Amino acid sequence: MQLIHLIREGVLTWISEVNYYSKNVEYEEEKYNERMKIMFQVYLDLMKAFELFKGIHQFLVMAMKRLCKNVLRLNRAAFHKMRAYHVFTIDGRLPQKFCCLLFGHIIVLLQFAFL
Repeated sequence: MQLIHLIREGVLTWISEVNYYSKNVEYEEEKYNERMKIMFQVYLDLMKAFELFKGIHQFLVMAMKRLCKNVLRLNRAAFHKMRAYHVFTIDGRLPQKFCCLLFGHIIVLLQFAFL
């Protein structure tokens, strides 16, 4: 974003120069015309810099969108739950199921021990 601030400062300087030279027309005509040609060239350079900035910024935004879309597409297409020997599905619920099974067996063993 520093580039856009630099372009903005250039435009503000250009505007102040145009205001200054439009108020002070004491210069001889040839010198004044030469200065206005330079000012016009500066204006063209500023517009060219802004167009380059827009192109670069647009390219970065498009590249980021493409990256995000590719990541989403990959996750949507290639997501498979892990399976252990095609018997157990390994996901976030596996520890929960294991704890339920373990505590169920412990409760049954405690019931037999106290009877």
